[in-house]
Amino acid sequence: MRKLLLILLGLAGILHAEEAVVTNAPATYTPPRISWRDVPDHIWGDDALPYAQAALKAWYQETDPKKKVEIGEKVLENAAIAGAPVIAQELLTGKPLQQCEMPVPTNELILPLLALKEWNFQSHDDRAVIRRIGSRNFELWTPPKGWLFDDHGNVLSEVKVPRRDGTGREWYGAFLPTGEWITTDLWWGDNRIYLFSPGGKLQRAFPTKSYLRKDDAECGIDLAVAWARADKAGTRWIAKIGPDGPSDEKGLLVSPWGWKQRLAQLMGQMHLPTPENWRFVEPVTDPCHRVNSRELGSRGGYLVSQSISDDEKAFVLCQKHGHGIWIDFPMFLTKGDGVSWQHVIPKSFSMENYGFFPSSKNIWVGEEKYPTRPHVGSDHSRSWIIDPDGKVLGWLPAERVGDDPDGKRMWFVDEQARLLKVAPDGTVSEVLQPTLPGATGTDAPFAHVLFPDLKLGFFYTKPGHLVLARWN
Repeated sequence: MRKLLLILLGLAGILHAEEAVVTNAPATYTPPRISWRDVPDHIWGDDALPYAQAALKAWYQETDPKKKVEIGEKVLENAAIAGAPVIAQELLTGKPLQQCEMPVPTNELILPLLALKEWNFQSHDDRAVIRRIGSRNFELWTPPKGWLFDDHGNVLSEVKVPRRDGTGREWYGAFLPTGEWITTDLWWGDNRIYLFSPGGKLQRAFPTKSYLRKDDAECGIDLAVAWARADKAGTRWIAKIGPDGPSDEKGLLVSPWGWKQRLAQLMGQMHLPTPENWRFVEPVTDPCHRVNSRELGSRGGYLVSQSISDDEKAFVLCQKHGHGIWIDFPMFLTKGDGVSWQHVIPKSFSMENYGFFPSSKNIWVGEEKYPTRPHVGSDHSRSWIIDPDGKVLGWLPAERVGDDPDGKRMWFVDEQARLLKVAPDGTVSEVLQPTLPGATGTDAPFAHVLFPDLKLGFFYTKPGHLVLARWN
């Protein structure tokens, strides 16, 4: 009995000691300190979020401008490791994201629309390409078909492209106001340009390398047609040859196949000089400057693109990463007359939804512009407004759809399908709600591309449906 009593007393002493260790542990435990300057290699995603938040807090507290820039770079790095674009977005204005939203008036006006023509696109492969041709015409293309319109929305020409296994690359085809049209890629990767009459008769076809300068044709570059469209005068086509990047300017100037071109070809065979404007095709080194810069928009490849100001004296460049933690953090930078800044603008995935305001050095940068109606609550309708000094004025919950006839402002569409007239400083001066008879809810008209000077526009309605409509 005495031996058993000693054993029980010993066990009680051990349990009491363990209880004291457990009880005292929280009082003596010190959590590891987070050093936002050095994120451990094994930490990323949500686990790295405290490091990004700590760096942002230090950025707010820093008053020295030079040190603030250095800390800002670390905030971006930590935000990328954490996959937290909202933290990087806060750097743009120095305020939480929701506090940077620019005000939109609530006194909207109804804009009744009259539908002129409707398309039902059942797949992404039928994504429509819409372009303005001068002041009186515009065009719509899908891989198999094209339509030419006048300034009242009437169809002047509807053509069927004799495709084989090609798609026409990303531009599909291009009209002149007179009805002639060109395309490429009838066979996949054929690197040829085909010229058709207004009635759809093939008039000429040639490989792009046959008209390039010898050094360009033999240097092994991509000879595909990156894009083509009518020139500023609307009398000839400009075709960009090779990579669609800001640093590679090789192109062709293509004329309609008329009597002058036939005669020039005959004179060339006889080694006689021909007038420049009689030639069927000639190489050029400035294709982007031979078309309307606003209609061309931003151009580029997978990782780099560029948009030019109206006076062609400044540009904004978008550089993105193809993989890794920085893939959602593209860099935008400007150079030229009146502008010189750079910003990382997260979630701005689009290579085509940014540029200058009309007659201005103010810039908008939008999210990815989808080929369909976006979902309500989507972040893809956010557009940042930035002044020439690089100051980010804020963002609008909307995406650009066209220029205003006043030559200064632009039109945007928000998640509620309202049209906003926006000045270069982000001020919204007018709000319109487009309507179509019998179309409500998700079938109500949602602007895609507008030509406000013609009072015409393309609108999404039912899923897969695109409508050309006009208003008074």
